[in-house]
Amino acid sequence: MEIEQIFGENVRFFRKQKNISQEELAELAELDRTYVSSIERGARNVSLKNIKKLADALGVRPEDLLGDNSSFAKLFAGETGVDAALALYNELIVDDDRLKLLKMYKMKVAGSVPSVLWELFGAILTGKKGAGGVGADLDGWEVKSAKDGGAYEYQYHLKTGLQKLKEDCEVNHLFCNYNKDYSRLEVRAIHGSDLADEYFKAWTPKYEANYDPTVDSAARRQRFRRNIPKGKVNELGVLILRIENGIVTHRDQEALDNF
Repeated sequence: MEIEQIFGENVRFFRKQKNISQEELAELAELDRTYVSSIERGARNVSLKNIKKLADALGVRPEDLLGDNSSFAKLFAGETGVDAALALYNELIVDDDRLKLLKMYKMKVAGSVPSVLWELFGAILTGKKGAGGVGADLDGWEVKSAKDGGAYEYQYHLKTGLQKLKEDCEVNHLFCNYNKDYSRLEVRAIHGSDLADEYFKAWTPKYEANYDPTVDSAARRQRFRRNIPKGKVNELGVLILRIENGIVTHRDQEALDNF
């Protein structure tokens, strides 16, 4: 990203943190509003004098407006949504150093991002925090991830499975599909009610049979696992985000907000 774009994004971020308009920032910094607007678009090469004016108006240091490592600052400030999730994706999922080391030592790259990181990605995307306990991953959301060609796995345990199957019918489901080096990502959302009849409700009697207490314990499976295929997710899911070769080709915050 060019320095003008970095500077513009930082100005916009800190302006929103201060909860002021472009007009108000322009007045505080003694600059023209159209000038401030062009700065935020990354279309201006700003002088040192005006950098200082903007920093003073925003109550930050000039270096805060110039740093290209502002993504984590925004995340720690509690910013959520598609753009914030993209920042996490760029910082922690597409981690060039991690990928290079894995390749250097001939280790598997696909699957090197743990499920908890996808849950964090989902939390920042949706703005929902971890639910805790044994239910959905997040408050009102279940998060699943799978490599290209794979299906999305659901697991249900002996003591909590029935409750979880019922809850899966009611919460939203976020599906993250990626390629082997994470340069391609598709994120889709589906409400549980749209999956309930074909999957969660249909799985319930099979779950009960799997843990039938009248059957010898040695014959029971320790976990009940089922999958939802990628094709079904593509058919029913609302596309929230698509990244191809590291470039965002689709983002839809409004569609996400409708869940």
